[in-house]
Amino acid sequence: MKLQYLLIIFILFLFIVGCDYQYDDSIKEPVLESIIISKEPNKTTYFINEDIDLSGLVVEAAYSDNSKKIIDDYQVEYSSINIGINKVIIKYENLETSFDILVKDIIITSLNIIKGPSKTSYYIDEDIDLSGLVVEAAYSDNSKKIIDDYQVEYPSINIGTNEIIVKYDNLETSFFVSFKDYERVEINYIVNYSNYSIMNIDFTNYDLRFIDAKYGVRRDKDMMIVYDEDNFIETNIYGYEISVDEYGEVKEVGVNVSLVKNGFVVSGHGTSSKLLKDVSVGDICVYIDETVYIYKNKDIDRRSKVYLKLIDLINEINIITDNKLYNVYAMELNAIIKQFNVIYDETDETINILYNFLCDISDSLFVSLYDNNHSYNYVELNYDLMDKTYEDPSNFINFIDYTEKLYYGGFRNQDTIVFYNADNYRVRNSYGYEIAVDKNNIIIDKKILVDLPEGGYILSGHGTGAEFIKNNLNLGNKVEITDSCIKFYKDLGSNEYNDLISKRNDLVSKINEHCINAIPHDYKYIYKLMNYIDGTLSKNNLIIKSCYDVSNVSKCIKKVEECLGVVYSQLIDHKVLETRGMWYYPFSYPTAYDDTTLEGVINTLDMFKEMGFNEIVIIPFSGKYCLFESEYFYFYEPLNDYSYGEYGNDYLTCFITEAHKRGITVNAFTQTFRCYEEGSKVFDESHYQLQYDGTLSMGQIYYYDICNDYVQENLINWYIELVTLYDFDKVEYDIIRYSVSNLSSFNDVEVILDTAVINDPGYTEYSMNKFMEMYNLEGDLKVLIKESLDVRLKWMEFKENELTKFITNATTAMKQIKSNLVISAAVLNEYEKVKINYLQDAKKWLELGIVDIIEPMVYSDDYLFVVDKIDYYNNEFSEYDVRIGLSYGLTVNELMMQLEASSGNGYILFHTRDYLNVNYYNIIKSSFHFDYVSEISSSEEKKLAIINDLVDKIENYYEVKNKTNYTNLINSFTNYDYNKIINELSKVLDEGMKNYIYEIILQIESIN
Repeated sequence: MKLQYLLIIFILFLFIVGCDYQYDDSIKEPVLESIIISKEPNKTTYFINEDIDLSGLVVEAAYSDNSKKIIDDYQVEYSSINIGINKVIIKYENLETSFDILVKDIIITSLNIIKGPSKTSYYIDEDIDLSGLVVEAAYSDNSKKIIDDYQVEYPSINIGTNEIIVKYDNLETSFFVSFKDYERVEINYIVNYSNYSIMNIDFTNYDLRFIDAKYGVRRDKDMMIVYDEDNFIETNIYGYEISVDEYGEVKEVGVNVSLVKNGFVVSGHGTSSKLLKDVSVGDICVYIDETVYIYKNKDIDRRSKVYLKLIDLINEINIITDNKLYNVYAMELNAIIKQFNVIYDETDETINILYNFLCDISDSLFVSLYDNNHSYNYVELNYDLMDKTYEDPSNFINFIDYTEKLYYGGFRNQDTIVFYNADNYRVRNSYGYEIAVDKNNIIIDKKILVDLPEGGYILSGHGTGAEFIKNNLNLGNKVEITDSCIKFYKDLGSNEYNDLISKRNDLVSKINEHCINAIPHDYKYIYKLMNYIDGTLSKNNLIIKSCYDVSNVSKCIKKVEECLGVVYSQLIDHKVLETRGMWYYPFSYPTAYDDTTLEGVINTLDMFKEMGFNEIVIIPFSGKYCLFESEYFYFYEPLNDYSYGEYGNDYLTCFITEAHKRGITVNAFTQTFRCYEEGSKVFDESHYQLQYDGTLSMGQIYYYDICNDYVQENLINWYIELVTLYDFDKVEYDIIRYSVSNLSSFNDVEVILDTAVINDPGYTEYSMNKFMEMYNLEGDLKVLIKESLDVRLKWMEFKENELTKFITNATTAMKQIKSNLVISAAVLNEYEKVKINYLQDAKKWLELGIVDIIEPMVYSDDYLFVVDKIDYYNNEFSEYDVRIGLSYGLTVNELMMQLEASSGNGYILFHTRDYLNVNYYNIIKSSFHFDYVSEISSSEEKKLAIINDLVDKIENYYEVKNKTNYTNLINSFTNYDYNKIINELSKVLDEGMKNYIYEIILQIESIN
């Protein structure tokens, strides 16, 4: 009952209160004002390409009544994710906020060898086999990956343990492999069945000796020449010869003999042929150092040549440093020795078969000198110098005497030898040749001008005296001055050995220099050749006691000399665009080349191109007769009998056209003021130049009267005829000078007391009258020359002006016909002297533009003299086009050294008689290893040739040397983008490489 009352009361209360409340419509719902990241995700650092993880992210919505609410239905947005700080945007309704994440790159942290290669032990010549090698890269995101695009490097492989570097993405690791050499097979003992051989003949106990026997040159009057397989030519019937086999036995004598395999022929003319008639079949003959030695009545066992050949082969095999190759030959030789020792047969047929078989092995043993691919290769080289070895002076033998009078001190006159020591020393000019002799009477220096040795003396020669010194004496010879003559001695063994050592040391100095300067060559090939050279020299087997030693020394010298020459050929840093030319005399040397047929011309030109020659300087005369129908010179009649196919009998058109087909520039070689005497239609002796004393001016030729207007006019007309008829690319002036004058030597006196000493050209009536009239002089010019310095100076000025006028007019006339014709001039090499004594001022001609190119004729076998002249012209004529004229008659070594010195300048060889033959063909060809271009090639061809050669150098030399990839640099050249090239080159760390390539860029940029 009580509960019911309470319920009624409560209902009444609600009714009363409710009826009394009124609603307030000004109160609103709370509004969303912002969203807040109250807690960032657990992970805010990522690696690139990793998905974003929002775990742990708490986003709150904040309201206007200050209330907050955690939300999870937000949206997440972000732009592309990049390495570095990135914003992640959170959106909810129309509001947004953000948080930052850090994105890192995935980088490699280590490189590991998981498993080494299956093979880790090698012989020295084997390539490394990477089969089984497993390389793993570990990354900063803790991932790992097996890689196979790694690079493997090793600086060089040596006997023993070698570390092999594995590189990938700027990291490296390594593994080790071992290398061992092959054990050398022992060569069996040889039974000596021969009872008597040249091993038993004492070299010094000769019966006949013929000195000054030249090797491989043309046989002229009274000369004795030695020919072998390298230079043998058929001789005429006006002489006498002996044929000698490999081991010295004379096999044949007579007017003309045949050449025996591996032997030589001694050929004599005139007085020399009479000497050779004292030699008989069966005599022993050896040749060394330009001397022939004859040993008579020596009963040589005919079986000895097989035994000696076996000994030679053993010596050659022992030189081989490659043990694997050594073993191949050693095992083959052991099989032969076994047969030789057991079943040796004495019949001639068996002896010859076995000997020839051994010769074939010997031929294959020798380094394949010209068997290389003409590419660039890097090998780290640094050679040491070898020491020389001088033998006991008691071994010296007298080999030549100088029997003319020896002069002591004073002025060195013509055709003399003068003795100078500390008591009578004086300065000499450069027109001679000298030796320096030390206090022990040993020749220690030999050149144009030598220094006086302490305690020693100088023998200085002029004319015939200079020729005697130059042609007969060598370093290491011993000198004895007696009352009646000067005796010269030599120890053949040590002299030859020391000479080779000197040449070898000069060569390795050059190799080391090129390596230091990072000049690209085929250093693998050089290394191969130097191994042979050093292997031969290190045996020190060049000491002569028996005749066999002479044979052995001669072979070693020949092979080492040839190797030295080939190495020098590889050091020639040819510039692609440089001129490589040769003076050419048609119809002059039929044994060297054939000018009588189209096939002969084509063969000659092909040979030129294969040797890398891109210019031929051809004389349009044969002897004194012109090779085309001219108004001014008589025609070379034999051409009427020759046919050149489509060209008829027009030899010059044939030659020029076929040369142009091969890209060879053709230069007309003209001996401007040479008198062609009976070959001329328009000149006679009244047009010849005369000396002060009235005799004809001549050196080896007569000269035209340069100041004669008729001479000038007709010569210019001939030049016009030449360039009108034929498509020459260039015309060259030679003998573009007066004959020598000494008139300037009297510039310090007014009156010349003795006119007999005047040597001066130009004294024809025409020229003297022309001068007197031009300078308003009266009287006798010769008297005025004697008595007046002023007249002498004007006379020299007059003659020089006439020469300059002629060149100006001739050049102008030719270029009016062919505007792009290039004019060159062969000039004497002593510029300062010849512009005074010959009035040949080459620099003035270049400055006036009447000559485009000069060719100083630096004709000398003295290497230092040639280098000095090259340096002079590089410095004094740096702004002009200068090509070096190199001498005739150089040996292979001398020529290669001079070509190396003149590389970059360009050169012209004098001339085809000496250098267009097999001895020079192979070696010059081996030095040429880039695309062939010449001055007549297009600009595109020239640029492409340079770029192709440079890419070869970068890929095969610089990339290997510097262990660097230069792909971008190479591409900038192949696409030729100058700015990209400079940019890429700025990244190159190798300064030698950078400087070398900058020079090449200048060449490319100079091409129009």
